[in-house]
Amino acid sequence: MKFETDIYSDKGGREVNEDSVNVCESEDGGFIAVLADGVGAHGGGDIASRIVVEKLSETSDRSDILSLYNGVNEAVLAAQKPGIYMKSTAVMIEISESEGITTARISNVGDSRCYMFRKNKIIFQTSDHSFPGLDLLRGKITASEIRFHPGRNKLLRAIGSDNATPEVTQIEVKKGDAFLLCSDGFWEYVDEKEMAKSLRKSRRPQDWIPSMLTIMKKRFPPDHDNCSAVAVRVM
Repeated sequence: MKFETDIYSDKGGREVNEDSVNVCESEDGGFIAVLADGVGAHGGGDIASRIVVEKLSETSDRSDILSLYNGVNEAVLAAQKPGIYMKSTAVMIEISESEGITTARISNVGDSRCYMFRKNKIIFQTSDHSFPGLDLLRGKITASEIRFHPGRNKLLRAIGSDNATPEVTQIEVKKGDAFLLCSDGFWEYVDEKEMAKSLRKSRRPQDWIPSMLTIMKKRFPPDHDNCSAVAVRVM
């Protein structure tokens, strides 16, 4: 299968863009897209997210996903300095083909998301490893209430912490499927129905992200968070 992609990343109303994104080909000819949203007391979030994206993109042995994330977590922990306790979210899709079947392995830590669309409808969405994400699982809030929740920035899992275990899902991929990886600074300002509607009227990923941004820019406050996304269409 072939892929069309588009990448968007902007610092928003902040001084530094702590998001990092990358799209590349794996050593076996597969496809990899990674997005990370860094956080850090007194700075360092940009460094943490860059380490996450570089390590997840470059590692050649990808068979053991838990070991892969453990290595990335150790790299971020090793880069931390006194007073700079930088951490990062991570979300990644790895698409590969074996015996005629194409599969996407989707993994995430934190509240950066991956959405998978088929026939312009969401068929999969990652869970947020955050306090509002936990409240959603417990039925205390609805999916719409998770946006702008007072505790939305409190993560339960993060790279650079003692809980960096990824949630992993494998899904068969079909021609025409689309994926959207995005940081919370992106998905907070466009809901899932709007994502699907924008996809429906977009011929390519290069049309899809700008269509969503048209909606989002009307809602951004002046100091809005870093905003990043990777759009992928399977051809």
